[in-house]
Amino acid sequence: MEKDKWSEAQAAAVAALHAKTDMEHLWKCIEAFAGYEFVTKRGLPFHYSVKGGEIFIDRKEESKSLTRSSVEKALAAARELMEDPGYVKGPKKLGAWGVSYIYPMFLEFGIIRQKP
Repeated sequence: MEKDKWSEAQAAAVAALHAKTDMEHLWKCIEAFAGYEFVTKRGLPFHYSVKGGEIFIDRKEESKSLTRSSVEKALAAARELMEDPGYVKGPKKLGAWGVSYIYPMFLEFGIIRQKP
């Protein structure tokens, strides 16, 4: 997590998410980080915007769209993995569409850890 790069609103959203890790708080966190630069596991930078229940990734010329339900599915997998084995080995372990983008968001928000 790069807290020193966060705005006050982003820090508050992450704190609220840590207090209650549910979809409502996660989505507010996702909205707070719209426009923030994330980096995929392969080192590719990306930004996103949020419109309604969709996240629009702008890494390529043709932006990809992730739905709230994909994020919700990834959150459920993340919770399970954080229980046992206590980390998330890589994006594919989250088992949802768009995990190469969701994974770095979850890492930045501190709701998952990588394998030690």
